[in-house]
Amino acid sequence: MIFDPARIEQELSEIMVRNSPTEARASLLNLVVFSTADSKPQADAMLDAVLGKRAARVIHITGSDTPESDVTVSARCYLDHSNRSVCLQEVVISNGRDGIGAAVSSWAPLLIRDIPVYVVWLDTISGERDLLPKTVDLADTLVFDSEWTLRIEQDPRRLFARLADLSHNNVALCDIAWHRVLPLCAVTADCFDNPQLQQQVESIAAVELDGAPPQFAALYLGWFASRLHLLAAEDSAPDSSAPLIQWNLSAAENRRVRLSHSAARPIEDGMQVNIRFSGAADLQIRALSGGCAEVEDDTESSTCVLPQPSDGEILLKEIDGMRHDHIYAETVRRIDTFM
Repeated sequence: MIFDPARIEQELSEIMVRNSPTEARASLLNLVVFSTADSKPQADAMLDAVLGKRAARVIHITGSDTPESDVTVSARCYLDHSNRSVCLQEVVISNGRDGIGAAVSSWAPLLIRDIPVYVVWLDTISGERDLLPKTVDLADTLVFDSEWTLRIEQDPRRLFARLADLSHNNVALCDIAWHRVLPLCAVTADCFDNPQLQQQVESIAAVELDGAPPQFAALYLGWFASRLHLLAAEDSAPDSSAPLIQWNLSAAENRRVRLSHSAARPIEDGMQVNIRFSGAADLQIRALSGGCAEVEDDTESSTCVLPQPSDGEILLKEIDGMRHDHIYAETVRRIDTFM
């Protein structure tokens, strides 16, 4: 199949005239989505969250087992508070076995110039058919879900090596899995606003996470390691075979800190963090179903909100505030040094 950008643009213009009863808002962004048969429902849910809220040109490339690639165009419009149409212009490319549909030369001419390009990548991050590097070259922001990728690729060392490599690129990274971890990171950090716990930071001996998926655990424990500046211990080989992670790391003055994950399960089934100190009582954080967390140490207990944003909410937030997340970059680079 030969893609004809001029014809596609003409069809989109005609569809917009039919579907937009009032003046349409200009597109604010390009949204390029790569998905497989398994990840397409997740991709569709993310696009539904944008529908009626942001005007965008969407190019959705999906995997197909058909001999040839194919393309269809459509538009979905909703009226905003000022009675102007907010439209998603959609170009859906079915990438067949010929591989033409996913080729950059096929879809790049359809990008609207001079507005941001967000790439939602719900495909493998490495492998024989590695289209990511050329796609990243055109992106301002790369949105992906490393938890989904780990389930498919099943090699955490290779995954984190690739994420660390991407973190050195100029493109902004938005990892959906990381945004699921951030609420627990925030609760943990808030605990150490307590002056007594601040004094005990250098006596942390272990951080144990019970529950949560493996990638969630790796990112949370890696965040903890990056904040404490933990390094790989020279005489200790890591054990990172899912569903159990165990890292024996080195802190200042060669003090050892053990980070571990056990009992992998979905986030909604709850999880518990035990932070163990040398010569002091443990700090426990219990994340319960329903979006709250209980925090308990030797002096008091408290309850706080632990929100879990949807994938669509995460995408919208990223669209509205495109930025480089330096803490995420530090986390994946740190994990790559001892994974």
